[in-house]
Amino acid sequence: MIDDIALITPIRLACLVHDIAKPWTAIMKEGRLQFPRYGSVGVGVVVERFTTLGFQESQVDFLSRMVRQHLRPAELVRNRPPSDEAVAEFVAAVDGHVLPLTLVNLADGAATRGPRYTRENFRIHCSLVNYVVGGGALRQLGKRVKQASSRV
Repeated sequence: MIDDIALITPIRLACLVHDIAKPWTAIMKEGRLQFPRYGSVGVGVVVERFTTLGFQESQVDFLSRMVRQHLRPAELVRNRPPSDEAVAEFVAAVDGHVLPLTLVNLADGAATRGPRYTRENFRIHCSLVNYVVGGGALRQLGKRVKQASSRV
């Protein structure tokens, strides 16, 4: 739950708005359409729009993290294996919401390929997500839980 909303609702919303800043950041460079800094620009759009719509601060924070970090799992595995430090930074960047973020990442991957998204693509994508989550993110989450419980 995020405040009084079941987690699935903001995850679905994040899947819808994760690319919200692409229209503002689109450029042609060397014959290719690119979207520099669209994640960070998207955070500003999310904060402005969803605050205006009356979303609570924690809900806007969750959506902002999902928008900003939705490509992070792929970035993490570019240099396999990711270091424990890189995984810890990832866990902190998503405020522990590793599994929701990986769902947004998976949905983005499927949407990007559209009808060309095959079972093999899904298998590869799931193995990437599994590698990120199994490669230390859950260990880092465990450390955060232990630290939080020791303060209580």
